[in-house]
Amino acid sequence: MPIYLDNNTATTLDLQVKAFMDSFEGRENEYQPLRDAYERIYATLNASHEDTIIPMAQESMVVWGLYFQHILHSKKNHILTIKEQSLTKSIDFLQSKGVKVTYLPLNAQGVVEAHTVYDFITPQTAFVSIPWASGKSGAIFPIDSIAAMCQAKGVLFHSDATHAVGKIPISLKDTPVDYVSFRANTFHGPQGVGGLYMRQGKELDRVFWESNVNVAGVIGMGKAMELAFDAMDFELEDTKELRDRLEEALLTLPHTLSLTPQTIRTPHTLALAFEGVHGEAMLWDLGQAGIVASMGEKPNSVSFALSRLTTQEEIDDTIEALQKAVKRLRTISQGDNNGNR
Repeated sequence: MPIYLDNNTATTLDLQVKAFMDSFEGRENEYQPLRDAYERIYATLNASHEDTIIPMAQESMVVWGLYFQHILHSKKNHILTIKEQSLTKSIDFLQSKGVKVTYLPLNAQGVVEAHTVYDFITPQTAFVSIPWASGKSGAIFPIDSIAAMCQAKGVLFHSDATHAVGKIPISLKDTPVDYVSFRANTFHGPQGVGGLYMRQGKELDRVFWESNVNVAGVIGMGKAMELAFDAMDFELEDTKELRDRLEEALLTLPHTLSLTPQTIRTPHTLALAFEGVHGEAMLWDLGQAGIVASMGEKPNSVSFALSRLTTQEEIDDTIEALQKAVKRLRTISQGDNNGNR
């Protein structure tokens, strides 16, 4: 069986979630199961029932909604965001339509600070979009302070929490963010379904809402979110210990660097840079050993995202494979450098 360490791209469906969804097969017209699913989602996100949460199959929906509702017919045509997030393609398309997009610089720890956002806001800024956590480095962004600053400046704020939900505590009652999007398949929920939170008074027009609700998907998402929340204190702590085991072993390799401090990182993600090794070559070697990971933010980096289903045996096998790969690839790199002298 392959060792899957790319869980920020997608996770396997939890068997408990599948069984729960299967139990409602043929009952899609019943209202109560759907209502119960929304209750689970509101509770997990600690969201007020005065605010709105809707299902969202396409992550780009929030960008299009904000564009048509707050940019197209207004004098504000400026967006602040960062390069590494799932909405980049949609935002790039808006840029081709004349919207000015500013990609904010990251600090040495790989996050955007609130004062940086403040410095780049102009009277033409329509909204700011910053992920709650990075899917590559695991870096957790200071969403509370950015949201408060945007609120004070009268600028709409959206955060993609895809890589934070089920990994770190989120309280939307205490964080003045206007829009929060997420995908179920990053916390062992079903594929093709996600959600969009909208603060009271900031709702997107219903024309941008999903016309057909994926009832089974929403039911599964609610259950998966509940299970992820319940696992946060125990199973996810075990995941963190496995992540740390992987990190500590690999940092014994010369010229290997962890890219994000543990204090501001999600508990399941690790990004490492290997001097003298290209990330794509590393992924190829890992693939030959049956290990799936992903490219990091730097050319010589690799990102590993564990899940609560990851085992110690898988981590130990990964450590052994990585040690061999780094040694092999650095030998090749040194040979190439000597030959080019």
